[in-house]
Amino acid sequence: MARLVLCALALLVAGGLADPVRNNVPQKPADPVFAKRQMDLMTLFFHVLEPNYIEANKVIVNTWSLEKNIEHFSNVTAVTTYIKMLENQWLVPRAVPFSILEDEHKFEVVTLFNVLHSAKDYDTFYKTAVYVRDRVNPDLFSYVLSAVIVNRPDTKGIYIPRVFEIFPSYFNNGEIMTTAARINTHGDRLVDFYPSTYKWDKNVVIRWNATTWPYYNSQSTPIAYFTHDYSLNSFYYNVHLAFPGWLQTEALPVNQHRRGEWFWFLHKQLIARYYMERLSNGLGEIPELGHETVKDGYNSGLLYHNGIQFPVRPNNFNLDQPEFVNEVEQIYDYERRVRDAIDQGYVLNHLGERIDISAPEAIEILGRVIEANVDSPNVQYYKDFISVWKKVLGNSLVHEHQYFHHYIPLVVPSVLEHYQTALRDPAFYMIWKRVLGLFQQWQEKLPHYKPEELAMPQVAIEKVDVDKLVTYFEYSYMNVTSGLPMNVEEAKELYDQVSVLVQHPRLNHKKFQVRVNVKSEVAKTVLVKFFLAPKYDSHGYEIPLHVNSYNFMQLDEFVYDLPQGESVITRDSVETTGNEWTTSYQVWDQAEKAFQGKAPFYVNQADSMHKLAQHLLLPKGRVGGMPFVLMVYISEYHAPKVVYDAATNPTASLGLEPLTRQLTDEPLGFPVNRPLYPWLIESAKNMYFQDVLIYHKHTPEIHVPHVGTASINCGCSESLAQFTSAERTMKTAIILSGLVALVMGVALPKHHDLKFKPVEGKFVEYQKKVLSLFEHADQLEINSEYYKIGKDYSIEDNINNYTNKQAVEEFLSLYRTGFMPKYRKFSIFYERMRNEAIALFHVFFYAKDFETFYKTASWAKFYLNEEQFLYAYYIALVQRPDTDGIVLPAPYEVYPQFFLNKETLIRMYRTKMQGGLFNPKEGAEYGIVKENDYYVYYANYSSALTYPNQEQKLSYFTEDVGLNSYYFYFHSYLPFWWDSEKFPMFKNRLGEIFFYYYQQLLARYYLERLPHGLGEIPQFSWYSKFKTGYYPQMTGYKFPYAQRSNDYDLHTENNYENIRFLDTYEKTFFQFLQKGEFKTVEKESNYVGNYWHKNADLYSEHSQKDLHQFSYEIIARRVLGGSPKPYDKYNFMPTALDFYQTSLRDPAFYQLYQRIMDYLIDYKEYVKPYSYNDLHFVGVKINDVKVDKLVTYFDYFDFNATNTVFYSQEELKSYPTGFVIRQPRLNHEQFTINIDVKSDVASDAVFKIFMGPKYDSNGYPIKIEEDWMKFYELDWFVQKLVPGENKVQRKSSDFMFFKDDSIPINEIYQWLDQGKVPYDMSVAPANMPRRLMLPKGTYGGFPYQMFVFVYPYNGVSKDADAFKNFVNDNKPFGYPFDRPVNEVYFKQPNMYFEDVQVYHKDAYFPYELNVPSYFTQKKM
Repeated sequence: MARLVLCALALLVAGGLADPVRNNVPQKPADPVFAKRQMDLMTLFFHVLEPNYIEANKVIVNTWSLEKNIEHFSNVTAVTTYIKMLENQWLVPRAVPFSILEDEHKFEVVTLFNVLHSAKDYDTFYKTAVYVRDRVNPDLFSYVLSAVIVNRPDTKGIYIPRVFEIFPSYFNNGEIMTTAARINTHGDRLVDFYPSTYKWDKNVVIRWNATTWPYYNSQSTPIAYFTHDYSLNSFYYNVHLAFPGWLQTEALPVNQHRRGEWFWFLHKQLIARYYMERLSNGLGEIPELGHETVKDGYNSGLLYHNGIQFPVRPNNFNLDQPEFVNEVEQIYDYERRVRDAIDQGYVLNHLGERIDISAPEAIEILGRVIEANVDSPNVQYYKDFISVWKKVLGNSLVHEHQYFHHYIPLVVPSVLEHYQTALRDPAFYMIWKRVLGLFQQWQEKLPHYKPEELAMPQVAIEKVDVDKLVTYFEYSYMNVTSGLPMNVEEAKELYDQVSVLVQHPRLNHKKFQVRVNVKSEVAKTVLVKFFLAPKYDSHGYEIPLHVNSYNFMQLDEFVYDLPQGESVITRDSVETTGNEWTTSYQVWDQAEKAFQGKAPFYVNQADSMHKLAQHLLLPKGRVGGMPFVLMVYISEYHAPKVVYDAATNPTASLGLEPLTRQLTDEPLGFPVNRPLYPWLIESAKNMYFQDVLIYHKHTPEIHVPHVGTASINCGCSESLAQFTSAERTMKTAIILSGLVALVMGVALPKHHDLKFKPVEGKFVEYQKKVLSLFEHADQLEINSEYYKIGKDYSIEDNINNYTNKQAVEEFLSLYRTGFMPKYRKFSIFYERMRNEAIALFHVFFYAKDFETFYKTASWAKFYLNEEQFLYAYYIALVQRPDTDGIVLPAPYEVYPQFFLNKETLIRMYRTKMQGGLFNPKEGAEYGIVKENDYYVYYANYSSALTYPNQEQKLSYFTEDVGLNSYYFYFHSYLPFWWDSEKFPMFKNRLGEIFFYYYQQLLARYYLERLPHGLGEIPQFSWYSKFKTGYYPQMTGYKFPYAQRSNDYDLHTENNYENIRFLDTYEKTFFQFLQKGEFKTVEKESNYVGNYWHKNADLYSEHSQKDLHQFSYEIIARRVLGGSPKPYDKYNFMPTALDFYQTSLRDPAFYQLYQRIMDYLIDYKEYVKPYSYNDLHFVGVKINDVKVDKLVTYFDYFDFNATNTVFYSQEELKSYPTGFVIRQPRLNHEQFTINIDVKSDVASDAVFKIFMGPKYDSNGYPIKIEEDWMKFYELDWFVQKLVPGENKVQRKSSDFMFFKDDSIPINEIYQWLDQGKVPYDMSVAPANMPRRLMLPKGTYGGFPYQMFVFVYPYNGVSKDADAFKNFVNDNKPFGYPFDRPVNEVYFKQPNMYFEDVQVYHKDAYFPYELNVPSYFTQKKM
């Protein structure tokens, strides 16, 4: 008999770490009678899907009679009813699915439970159970038998096999169970035939992760390791067995008076735990559940025992269907009844009498009402809407008019309708978020806790220390043999000849300890509780305490005898939750030995089936550490009203076991069972908030399918610095914005040491004239030189002063027909505006000398549209030879309205209209301070109002003024409409430049996404809804910027023609590629780039005048921008994608250009990779690369926004009071890279430094052959190598591709008077901002890798000298990552990969450095 219960089940605890430490809980030795009962009852679960093979049980089945033994039951009615049900076969058939949510199925459950529970003695109970086992549905039988064992006094303490041991098909998909069935048939002979199986000792193991790919199709996939964890789902099933809604409280042994409260508390704990797991994986908030569409579908892949597939819910599941009308109306109605009761403060019982629910104790009533259990005061009125939600969202198939014996409905329930599978479906958490909203509505009506109710004056927590919290994945093994049929020999021997295990990856954590330093004035018995909550929400904002109260999950609760004076309370994590569950084999073995008198059998109270498994105590966290808040609370100990019996150990429950949850009389979850506010707890020294980091240790050998976009991502981490007592008690200090730098420890803006370039007098004259036209961009200064010149200048009268008269005549002809009026938004992406701007540029460009150019520009500023003028003026300055080196003011200073949200502009305008600040303190509340002659405005980046999704986390990057200026400069140097006749060097490289620039921009953006858990850049289809919404808080002269909602419908009637064009354009290229039309692939890359850029070099200049109206880029921007069609040629509703200065703000930009890049990469796949010899540098080896610690931080940056404010002419006579924007921007500490090179030759060598991801968005080490395009080029330089050892040192301040921050116009004037200008602004204005060199790190350090490459230097031809800032050598841009790579060839001596970590210090989010709300927020 020892072999009866699947001996291989012992392997359930194998594959993990060493045996977990057991809690020091008193154990009760069982007597032989108990051991015999344990063994007898376990046999009833053995292969429950099959007939009873035990001979003794067969005898009982054939001889036992309910009728003849009816006097042995206390509930005769139940017995007689069940006898009639057996006679008429009004039972759920054995071969069909069972659902507790079906009324007829439930009736059978209740009846059978009453029969078994009312048996007057154990012998009657056992024989009746044996008698009905083979006569009823096996799922129903197992369910009822388990519930009876839990609630019968004479079976208390009996081990019930875990539900995954009894029915493994509820926890493993159909492919696994099918493979297991085949193995069960042919043994281990064909193991190698199945790629998902392998042999382990005498077991056959099926890899779960090799069978899950067909079922992952929703956004919740990354946390399937949590939602599919079989221990978690079994836990939920077990607690339901303890408190089934159909069971009268009279049958419950203890805790009867807390049933409704427990119902709330259990689900609050689950949702809080799930929410933290979502945040760890970058999934954001739990979606709201409405009555229209559910985005997340779910396909479990599970099969019922009879082979029927579980119902599937597709993505974007529409609830507005005819078949759901009644159910949805029921949900509305039933929910409304509960909401009305909450609003009114009472519920009605079945007699119509009012029951008050306005007191805190009424949570018991409210819980019973919402659950609609049998103890509800009015179950006929307050009905079970939760089960209706489950049926609708489960998309379960009810076979109408399909009944067994015209009574029992035949159903196919979804995973939501089984307690052992419900937690797998993301809809479960959506339902419960909605249900908990009802409890929250009620809780918010309760009075707040009084400070004296929360405080414990004689006790103070002085410090909390926590060991480093680390999670990791490990393998666990589930034995599924019990779900496989036995052959004749096995049935005879009661032994499974084949043992089949399923290998599951699961989350676990390293053991840790919490140490609480306490000072008490008296010795007393106290209750200690630990809670855990997220620090930040999914958008990166710190969660206020009153909101976070609902997110706190209780980790631990224990009674402690606190001595007088100082002491340290020490608690190990192994004491905090349940230990590893004991397996059926272990229990059987112990019980059998005890029955035979060979060894004692201990009933382990720490092994409760109602406790959350230990390995799920902590959320996953992130590689670099993810911030959470640990709350420690010490309160007076109050003994429970209901005394637990001797067989119950409440210390083992820890807030998660209902049957023993009598440790204290406090409300469950106290004190976060109601919202807490800082002012409530400022005097509560017995409450301590400690920021903790949870690190995830990547274990590449453990494959977790789609483990989440943040499995190695370390997003928003917080430091472990200890807070002062005032901060700990959340004492508030109101801090004026003028004191920000002092309070936050961040220096006020200052310019770093700038590199300057000397200039001569003529240059100074030209430079000052150029700058004058940029000042006060939206208004004319009548006393200026340009005003007087421009007003009277005539282009037509001076046509001989232009080198291209035809271009001037074309401009004049266009001008006479009417040019764009002033005070309109200008966009180069609209045909008429573009034609005018190009014509104006030609006039600027072809001016014979600087004086003619200046006069023409003065005329244009006077007469033409402001933005159109500045656009053409910028590009002309870049392109004209005689303005080479002229310093261009930063675009964000010239037209700040492209870089600021409307909220900031309104504050500036109001200050100007008021003539200044009336009340400095009031101004500080709005983030406005006066500093010398400037008004300073603290500006936040866009919030979740702009980004109704997780993209808000990146707003500090995508809205960075330097980054957006960088993109504008790129266009200014290489506008798509300007052919390359002026750039012979670029004639054959414009397409290559297009690829390189966007590949680099997207790689840099991708690196920034990783630490925030955002993962891959999303893909989209022109024919599906565009998921990522964008609500820019920006405005034009007339219209606000257009807004695009989440799930924006692209394929509408207005876009049919445009989308057909885009689709055809893409397919044309792809077909051209697949047909092999590119005969010389490497030489045609320029054409391919031009094809997607649709620049002027794609076709000959005269082939098509209206070429750009058919540009893929322009039309795609139009479709994604979401604006209506233009009113006329000059009036349009702007979008961020309409301007180069704002495009990078919109997440759609990156998704669009990633789409283009994917097509270009498809083309690159046809390019021959570099060979070993192509990349090899003979005689040169990189021995080592050392990188200083990489640290990012936010610092304040000031830029002058005066140009956006209008002044009177009197004010303009003297330099008026300025308006400065102060914004925190990402920056990094300077660092050095030391490269140790051994060379056998003397040679000029090129050194290239790239930065790339270490892990992909799913947490696995990247494969360079797949991710070569994600490497970002940091530096290029030439170094002379000498024979022997070469120590090469490169400072980040010298990296080639970056520039220092621009300085404001007024400072440029000051330096001009000294005969110098900023070097970078003059020589390399189009470079990337140096401060954005590194992606933002995390407090714990985020992993990346540096790639250093050395190769022989070959200079460029002389005709490229003018383009030395763009063309460095004769290699392709981005070499060697300009094409697909062969990983083998990247393991050469002249190449070196170095792992690095990027850390972040000080404020983690930029809003922490800003006002108004963030300086006055309460600190924990």
